[in-house]
Amino acid sequence: AYTERVKALGVHHIPITLHPRSLSPLDEARTLAGIYSALKRARPDAVLSFTAKCNVYAGLLRRTLGFRQIANVSGLGEGFQRSGALAALMRRLYRSSLYGADRVFFQNREDREMCLAAGLTHPERSTVIPGSGVDLSAFSPTPKAIPGPITFLMFGRLLPKKGFDLFIRSAARLKESFGDSCSFWVLGAADYERPESVELLERVMQAHSNGHIRYLQSTDDVLPILRDADAVVLPSTYNEGVPRSLLEALACGKIVITTDWKGCRETVHHGRNGFLVTPNDDHSLEYHLRKVIELRSEEHTSELSHTDISRMP
Repeated sequence: AYTERVKALGVHHIPITLHPRSLSPLDEARTLAGIYSALKRARPDAVLSFTAKCNVYAGLLRRTLGFRQIANVSGLGEGFQRSGALAALMRRLYRSSLYGADRVFFQNREDREMCLAAGLTHPERSTVIPGSGVDLSAFSPTPKAIPGPITFLMFGRLLPKKGFDLFIRSAARLKESFGDSCSFWVLGAADYERPESVELLERVMQAHSNGHIRYLQSTDDVLPILRDADAVVLPSTYNEGVPRSLLEALACGKIVITTDWKGCRETVHHGRNGFLVTPNDDHSLEYHLRKVIELRSEEHTSELSHTDISRMP
């Protein structure tokens, strides 16, 4: 869907077939062969790889094809949160591919330390960068177009570990207490290759029907929606790098409420630009959402984003 946009940048595009969630040895052998063919034809001086499979496959081909590799580990993903044979295989593949890379970028300190402890990367050729970055010419503090109820926005891939269910439960209880003075928005699309994501979409749609949240269809341009929000929420326990949704929220001057969890905690100075909540804790999330609503009532202002929240407990 994005091929023509890439070509419009003046980039030479070489298609490959990649199945992100496939565990089939035959599919993966075909993928590796396709990447080998593409890289042999392109003869690159350097390969910038990201996502688990691309990091691994570029690393496996690096010596054979003689290019330099700069790998970006934008979160270790679900493979490293599992136990058993699959997790062990992931670690072996990472060790064989990343240890010899010319440079490996991690997006949070804990991922790098875990990989160093397991011998998956070279200490002198790896470093931590603060996320993937945000275009500050587009994402900048802007007043809400239309003053209205305080709005909490949660956006991203519809995965249960991102904390959507916690957000929905807190929204239902706070709507009972505060009514139309607060609003809760969910923006995102389901991954139809994941049954748990499709089931989550059904729960989101039910909460939308009940009036607890407002579900917004996925979009390529989140900026207009983000500008109409007062705070961005991400109670994630996913194996994050540094979530782009939080970087975009901060660039727009929004309060961030997220988990005291690796990758997420890097974005927040608790009580200054947002709040860190306890992982998998409904009470902690609801408490901090409630405090933001109450601050809005105390300040009697529709522009919460530029309010000093440092005095809040």
